[in-house]
Amino acid sequence: MSNASYRNELLDLLGIRFPIIQAPMAGVSTPEMAAAVMNAGGLGSLGFGATDAATARGMIRAVRERSAGPLNVNVFCHPPARPDAATEAAWIERLRPEFERFGARAPRQLTEIYKSFLEDQAMFAMLLEEKPRIVSFHFGVPPPGTVRQLLDAGIVLLGWIGGEIAIFDGHRSELVSPMEVLYLLVGCAAVGLGFAARRTGTERSHAR
Repeated sequence: MSNASYRNELLDLLGIRFPIIQAPMAGVSTPEMAAAVMNAGGLGSLGFGATDAATARGMIRAVRERSAGPLNVNVFCHPPARPDAATEAAWIERLRPEFERFGARAPRQLTEIYKSFLEDQAMFAMLLEEKPRIVSFHFGVPPPGTVRQLLDAGIVLLGWIGGEIAIFDGHRSELVSPMEVLYLLVGCAAVGLGFAARRTGTERSHAR
């Protein structure tokens, strides 16, 4: 089957030949894996939810040493954790027997392991400088000002809003039902779900 049979507007927007998207799993996705997917015509991805800006920059550059294809990087946009000593102490006590059952010591306090992109200015600045083709969001989306600056840098944005897939390309946004995710093209699979969709008469378009 020729590559042309796979063409549609979304594939052109993402810059990929095939409707294959590698899942950007934080702590698991690697530059080598992303580059391999990109060189095969799919969308390679890196998950930055569990890393800092300096490490993330190194990962992007490691991918670029291996491939010139489009790269998706994913960040977590969850509400930042707010310390609550009483609640945290209660959880530690609740779980202490489980730690002891496995011969481990319960922590004295809880610490946040995933810094939210909503307050990670170093990560934001790095993305504006490195300009990956796509930035995708998990657990929410950043505020309008952040979105606007990323779009102005020429970055395509993907995320979830109210249970629908949002696609921003600097000119418009599309909200598409997740039920369309598996039907990007008839007979073609989407791998690493979350960001593939086809346009239908039921989607809502919002001009920017």
